[in-house]
This record gives sequence, structure tokens and C-alpha cells, in this order.
Amino acid sequence: MKSVRSCIIVLILCIIVGNLSWPLSAQEPGKLFFQITPGVNIPLGPSRDMYTIGGGGELTMAYTMPFAPFLFAKGAIDYSLVPTLSDNSLSLIFFGGGLGVSFDPLPWLNLQASGSVGYGLGIYTGQPGGSLYLEGSGLVSFFFTPAFSLGVGGGYRHQFSQPVPFYQAVRINIGTTIRLGTGAAKSNMRIPKVRFDPVFPVFYKHYDDHTVGDLTLVNEEKGPVKNVTVSLFINQYMDGPKECAVIPEMKKGEIAEIPLYALFTDNVLSITEGTKVTAQLLVSYEYSKRDMSFETTETGRMYDRNAMTWDDDRKAAAFITAKDPEVLKFAKNIAGLVRENSNKAVNLNFRIGMGLFEALGEHGVNYVVDPQTPYAEFSKDSMAVDYLQFPVQTLDYKAGDCDDLSICYSTMLESTGIETAFITTPGHIFMAFSLGINPDDAKKLFKNPGNLIYRDNTTWLPVETTMVQDGFLKAWEMGAKEWRENNLNGNAKIFPIHEAWQSYEPVGLPDARISLTAPASDDILERYTKAVNRFVEREIADKVAELEERIKTSRDRARLQNKLGVLYAQYGLMEKAKEQFVEAAQAQSTPAYVNLGNILFLEKQYEEALEYYELAEAEDPENTKVLLGIAKANYELENQGTVKKAYAKIQQKDPDLAERFSYLVSATDDSARASSATISETVVWDEEE
Repeated sequence: MKSVRSCIIVLILCIIVGNLSWPLSAQEPGKLFFQITPGVNIPLGPSRDMYTIGGGGELTMAYTMPFAPFLFAKGAIDYSLVPTLSDNSLSLIFFGGGLGVSFDPLPWLNLQASGSVGYGLGIYTGQPGGSLYLEGSGLVSFFFTPAFSLGVGGGYRHQFSQPVPFYQAVRINIGTTIRLGTGAAKSNMRIPKVRFDPVFPVFYKHYDDHTVGDLTLVNEEKGPVKNVTVSLFINQYMDGPKECAVIPEMKKGEIAEIPLYALFTDNVLSITEGTKVTAQLLVSYEYSKRDMSFETTETGRMYDRNAMTWDDDRKAAAFITAKDPEVLKFAKNIAGLVRENSNKAVNLNFRIGMGLFEALGEHGVNYVVDPQTPYAEFSKDSMAVDYLQFPVQTLDYKAGDCDDLSICYSTMLESTGIETAFITTPGHIFMAFSLGINPDDAKKLFKNPGNLIYRDNTTWLPVETTMVQDGFLKAWEMGAKEWRENNLNGNAKIFPIHEAWQSYEPVGLPDARISLTAPASDDILERYTKAVNRFVEREIADKVAELEERIKTSRDRARLQNKLGVLYAQYGLMEKAKEQFVEAAQAQSTPAYVNLGNILFLEKQYEEALEYYELAEAEDPENTKVLLGIAKANYELENQGTVKKAYAKIQQKDPDLAERFSYLVSATDDSARASSATISETVVWDEEE
């Protein structure tokens, strides 16, 4: 009985120690595994007097508990051949079952301890006999793959009988373990936290390199993992998973914060009502020379295609869809009318800007405050979701808030090649467009240069787009007033659209199915012509009156007459300009000769123009404006030798002027000549101070 008690105590201790030492297991719950363990049996106690060292093998089938993966139940069958001290051997066959614990301290190492009870059948010289047995054992296994290992172990077996144990032995064995269903091992990486920001479809290109959220990734494997890749996929709105991060190595227990990115398709622009989407988070990595992966899903929110927040005013640039076919057709037709039928002496960008604005008014576009999302209110809350219209929608609806009208007008200008900018003041947004001239030229050209904005050698003209039905000139005056008042106290900001596009690319509106019809050309021209005439009259009225009064009393009449002629010429009043230049030329005025040549040049009378330029050269051969006129006229007459000589002198005396008219020496083929057509029609008026 003492030996029986000892055996039972050993078994209990094995199980208790196993549970205390290895409270967790790397084995998967609810899995089967098989073990084959051949070994050597060494008799103990009274058995040594009857038996010698023998051998045998055991086949074990075990099942890991779903509720406690470190526990397993097992059943086993064992055969041992035990030599006796006589010439015969004893055959022992054991059938039993029991419980055990299993633990993987390392990815490739497994430790087991178990206890069994069962029935042992002995056969000696053909006579069978049997009794109960108890067994305690342990095994150390080394896994070469997730499913296969080799190991060494040992145990103690006690087979009962009276008055002494039938058989006692220590077993030393080697063995192999085969785990079923472990070809794809369970991942122990964990994502405890995921944050998804709402997605705004209009910025779908932006999210390729700007985050849509982030997640926390924890390595809970038993060792380091390598080449961790995290990807995001949203079905229907992405062509494939977007790789968000690659981590070369994460140590055991390490936590990583992963930014999430998404490469959306333009399918997101079909979302007209906000919706929830399912996002798949995919994680793959290498662990203990195994390729591992897992995925989980989270719910995200996508707003409608017109939604935006005002945390960054530049975001509105994404709505400026200058390549929208309907907007292009609408704007370019109007710009073509302006180019062909208006005063070419007035700045071209100014004329096109005026023509497009007047066309919006003629089209019937009106300023209407959005009752649901007024800009004045929503701009105060940077995270409030506003509703902005695409330009083609505004032209179709013929109405919009201040942001909608600024976007629409800017888009029309951008579609004709004129750069634009947003201007924001507290609770309001309007816009400006570039005149394409430097500040010094602008200050000479415009009567009230204070109505313009000067930034980085660019001249901007501000327009209050909500005054679309009041006409271009009033909208310009109000825009300039708002800029000045807010700029004084630092509340005005200007955002060039081309710079904003670097962060927020414009997107087209797919399948808009909107067909725009522009107002009749005659109606647009009538409205535009009235506006441009009012501008010219306003710009020159005071200066004309002043110069005419001074001419009456001055001894330097030729200089003042030339100055008045330049004023008329700058605003396209060529007949009046020519009268003044002719008067001034009678006093052999070099500037008057140059300017008469300029008028003839614009009329494409190049030989007659050259005659006046040469008269001016005789008076002042080093004058760069004279040299420019000679170079331009000879260029049109294809006298390239003379062009190069004159241009070389200009380049030496005034490099900036030479660079401005570089087409004179670089435009040698038809395509280059065509590209320089606009600047070739430009003349520099000689206004003697």
C-alpha cells in the first residue's frame, strides 16, 4: 500500500506542478494531437528481482480543452516487452487515459506533464493476467514545424497486485508529436484600439498619403515578430488593400501606433447620402519562421460627396474642377467672345474675369444663403460638416452660398488658364484672380492700385462673388474694401488655389448628367461691353481732364501730349491716342515716335511701324523701348540678323525686359511662334516722365 500511495502522490504532484508552472499554453483550444513515444523500461523495486531492462512504445491521442488550452485529455495504448530472469519474456499491453498540462515557453519548445490511469494486461508463456495501473510522465518536445516535433521524456508506471506490485518501472523515451489543424497557427497579435475619422469623398485622393485614422497593434506572441505589414481595405470603394505600414521587427509585448491610409477609387463620389462602411484591417508577419496573418473588421463612416469641414480653408480647392467638360465649354466660349470682341489694350485677364462674371449674372446665377449650412455659421466651427456645391451644380441650380459662388467663379477662371485664390475673413469667403502682371506694372495701369492685392510679385484682383447680380465693377470695389478692412487687423487670409491643390487635388463629379446652356452671345457681349466701357471711363476721366488742363498752359506740351496718348492707348482708344502722338512727334519726341510705331505694329503694319522705330533710334539709339520696337518689327518681317543685334543690346541694358520678350530669339519654329502669339501682340508704351 505504501508504494501505491507513493505512486498516487507522484501523479498528483506532476499535475499540480504542471498547472502552477505553466498557466498558459501556446496550443490552440479544441485541437487534436498525436504522440508516438518509443522508450526503454527500467524495472524498480521488487520488479528488479524478476525483470530486466525492456522496451516498448506508446501511441497517445490528446485533445486540448476549449475553455483552458493549457489542459488536455488523453487516451493511450502501450505495448512493452519485458525480459525476465528466465528465458521467457513478459508482454505488457496498457489501455489508459488521463489529464495533462502543456506549455510552449518558446515558439519552438513544448513542455508537457500528465497523469494516467488504466488497465494493464500481461501475457507470460501464453497465460494472460492483468490489473490496474497508474502512470506519471513528462515530455520535452522541439517543434520543427507548427505541426511536427521530436522530443525526449520520462515517466513512472506502477501496476498493482498483491502482495507486491506486479510491475514497477521508470520509462525513458523519445517521441514525436503531430498536431492536427495547426498548418495555419493562430495569431496572437492584437488590435485593442482602432480610430476611424469620417471620410469625405471629395478628398479621396488626399487619403493616399494623409491618414483616415489609426490603430494600436500589440505583439502578444511568445517572441519577436518580423516584417509586420498592416493594410486597410474597404470593399466597393477600393480596388485592393492599401499598405499602411511595414515594421521590420516588433519585440515581445511591444506596442505600435499605426496610421491608416486608403487609396479610394472615384466610386466614392457616387455617395449622395452619408453611409457606414465595413473596413477590413489585415495584419501579416513572420513568427518563428512561420508566415502568420489575421484580419478584423471595423465600421467607418463616409459622408456624401458634397461634404466638407472648415478646419483648413484650403480644402475648398478640391471643388474647383477646372477640367469639368461642361464648365470648360461654358467658360471657354465666353472667354473666346471676350478675346475677339473687346478692347485688347485692357489687361487680358481683367477682361476675361469681367466677361465671365457678367456672364454669370446674365445666366441668372444668384446669391442664396444656404439655410441648412450657412458659411457664416459653419466656418466658426472647424469640425461642423458643411455642404458645398460643385461648380457644374451651381451653374445648373443658378444659386449658391458665398462659398459655392467663389468656387464656381474660380473654376471658370481656372478653366481659361487664369490663376485664382480664396480670400477668407471672419464668417465670409470670397476670391481673387491674378492679372498676370507684376505689381509695378499694375500700379501704373490702374487708376486705383489700392483696389488690388500684391503678394509674391503677383497682382490679385479681389471679387465679392455674392454681388453677382450687381456687376463686376461693384463686386471688385466691395472685394477690395473687405480685403483692406480685414487685412489691417490681420483677419484676412489669401490662399492661392494652385498651392492648395498640392494638398487637396481637384476631383471631377462623375456621372453628373448635367448639360449647361450658356446665355446668347449677343446678350453676354452687350452686358460685358457696357461694363468695360464704364471701367474705361472711370479709370481715365480724371487723368484726361488733368492732362488736358496742363497741356493748355505747359511749355512742355509734347511730353504731356505723349502722356495723354499713352493713357488713351492703354485703354484701347487708339484713334485718340494717335492724335496725341502725332502732335507730340512734331516736336521730334522720341517716345512719340516709339508709340506711333506701337500703334502701327498693333495694326500689323510692320514696315510703317519700323520707320517710326528707326526715327526714334536716330534720336536715342540706346533706348531699350526703341530697341524692342526695332526687334519686334524685324521679327515679324523675318529679318533675324537685325533682331539678334537689337535683342543683344536689350539683354545687356535691361535683362528683365529681354527675358519678357525672349520669344524674339527662341521662337524659331511654327509651334514656338504659336506659343508666343500673346506676348508678340504686346507692346511697351514709352511714357516719358
